[in-house]
Amino acid sequence: MHIIIHAIINFIFGLILNLNRLEIFALVIGGIIIDIDHIVYMVSRKIYTPKEMLKFHIQESKIMRPHFYFMHFIEPILLLMIIFYFVNILMFYFFLGFLFHWIFDAISYIYFYKSSWPWIKYYSLTKLLINYKKLS
Repeated sequence: MHIIIHAIINFIFGLILNLNRLEIFALVIGGIIIDIDHIVYMVSRKIYTPKEMLKFHIQESKIMRPHFYFMHFIEPILLLMIIFYFVNILMFYFFLGFLFHWIFDAISYIYFYKSSWPWIKYYSLTKLLINYKKLS
């Protein structure tokens, strides 16, 4: 899903939740920052220029090919949300932005693949560790 769409969705959820401006800002930034791992992935594939990154992103988005994105693991997102709920409410909303982003990515993949299986192995740390243990 496009980053601008994630920002808009998080903004709308912030309004629906009746958050103040700073909380909405944290929610929107969280929904955007999570995708920094996409840039890390592209750099690891020796894709460096913004033009090449955009071209790669468009191609991959068209075919909805999942990749390993380290910031998209659901377990750390939920854990950080719980911790920051009690420690710092702005950071809670920041990670809530991560969660909303994750949910809408999941919906996109379920819609494309007609199941959750193809993408869950990329977004679950538990699944990754179980698979790693099986290979050992």
